[in-house]
Amino acid sequence: MRKNIIVSVLSGVVTAVILFSVTSCVSLYKSDTSSEFDADTQKKLAEMRALIDAYAIEDFDEEAAKEGFYYGYMLGLTEDGYATYYSVEDYKAVADSFTGNFGGIGLQFFNYATAVLEKGLTVYRVLGNSPAEEAGLKIGDIVTSVNGKGLDGMTYDDAYDYVVGFVREGKTLSVAVDRNGEDLSFDLTPAEFTQKYVEYKMLEGNVGYVSIYQFGYNSVEEFRTALTDLENAGAKSYIFDVRNDPGGELDSVCSMVDMLVKKGEVIITIEGKNSTETKYAKEDPLVSGKPMAVVVNGSTVSAAEMFTSSLRDLNGATVVGEQTYGKGIGQTTRQLSDGSYIKFTTFRYFTANHVDFNGVGLTPDIEVELSSEKRARLYELSLEEDDQLYAAWKAVGQ
Repeated sequence: MRKNIIVSVLSGVVTAVILFSVTSCVSLYKSDTSSEFDADTQKKLAEMRALIDAYAIEDFDEEAAKEGFYYGYMLGLTEDGYATYYSVEDYKAVADSFTGNFGGIGLQFFNYATAVLEKGLTVYRVLGNSPAEEAGLKIGDIVTSVNGKGLDGMTYDDAYDYVVGFVREGKTLSVAVDRNGEDLSFDLTPAEFTQKYVEYKMLEGNVGYVSIYQFGYNSVEEFRTALTDLENAGAKSYIFDVRNDPGGELDSVCSMVDMLVKKGEVIITIEGKNSTETKYAKEDPLVSGKPMAVVVNGSTVSAAEMFTSSLRDLNGATVVGEQTYGKGIGQTTRQLSDGSYIKFTTFRYFTANHVDFNGVGLTPDIEVELSSEKRARLYELSLEEDDQLYAAWKAVGQ
């Protein structure tokens, strides 16, 4: 059983996790071109196999070849950049990402895209509830050596692969860290953990600040807790930070928007091949009548864009930051009879004003860019240092 291993290298853009819903498919797909297609395919595969058997010096894995064929078959959806096949093991890792269940040490590193490391790997984020957080690592720490081997002079890829090698084997990592010139050491043992997807605090002026890292299943109750605590603490306005949020699960983001908009409002309209569905707010909002801002960047994707667009359409929230990624389509994942899955695009979605931002992105009301140096330190910047967050703080009444 493979778990998502959290030791990531970032290059200013976080890999997009696409919005999709999951359904099961109990019937087998029947191709209407089976006879002609199968005959041509079998002939070509037979030729390939004959050449491999005759000349290859390595063994041929028939099962691996079949699995690869399934991945290749999804390329038939030539215009769908999100179509793919998941083996049972692959899908387990995807499902884990939405429940927040991970295995690893809980560190993300920032890649400055330089040829070699000058000191080591810089910690970009420490995931909540992870071994790294428990051990006391902090954002901005520079990991200079792992298990006695210095990382300076290595490429990012080589250093990353070196660290991941120990994580995949479940071995403890003895990590040397440079923290603002102070030499520290930590022992990190890979473990399974449930990541926090929502973090929050009160900013100066009673501005409630909520950072949403991903719209997973656990995000809903974490978001509810954040809003409840901030309301009880006397929040006068709110900032929602969805920078670098790769998206997530459709029902989760709808439930989170539901907590902020008037009951009965249209949260999203979903337009499929032969159907249209509208989702409405079902509950009274936890927060009402207070100024709101949403902070975004080029790595604000899919469900995070839907969240942003909904709050702007329905609550007049001010959007601050940079043009978002531009993904206004969603995928459905359907289970096959052997337990594997296929995923492909099945719908477009629109928020209340019915603006199609797919391939375009959302344009902020207040455009603010961060320097490359500040992007590298995003999660350790103070309010005054973070130009985007500061502009949002000013926008909600400060």
